[in-house]
Amino acid sequence: MADAPPAPKKLTKKELRVLERQKAALTDTYGEKPLIQSQERPGNVYKSYVAVDGEYRAVAALHPELQGESFWVRGHLQSVRAKSKIAFLTLREQTATIQAILHESDEVTKPMIKFAAGV
Repeated sequence: MADAPPAPKKLTKKELRVLERQKAALTDTYGEKPLIQSQERPGNVYKSYVAVDGEYRAVAALHPELQGESFWVRGHLQSVRAKSKIAFLTLREQTATIQAILHESDEVTKPMIKFAAGV
């Protein structure tokens, strides 16, 4: 007969608090965010914009010279394809599209890639 597997080591209260803080810090970078609703500013038309150097630009106004730069994007998610440590996202504004890539690093965790794949 095989012996029962050893019981897992019990964590102390301090270790549990540290683990909770680490988990909370990572989940602040992704997840369900509040919906941006246009009821706050009636009459304005909301489009997809990209923030480059602190300025918002339309997705269609992006050019190849920005390749490799980091910037914030707000747009419509057209498609997502994810593998184990990387995810490819296609963002769209009318007929213009851009591709975003998430790859596992210190700031991008595997659960974040899994979340992006499920959007």
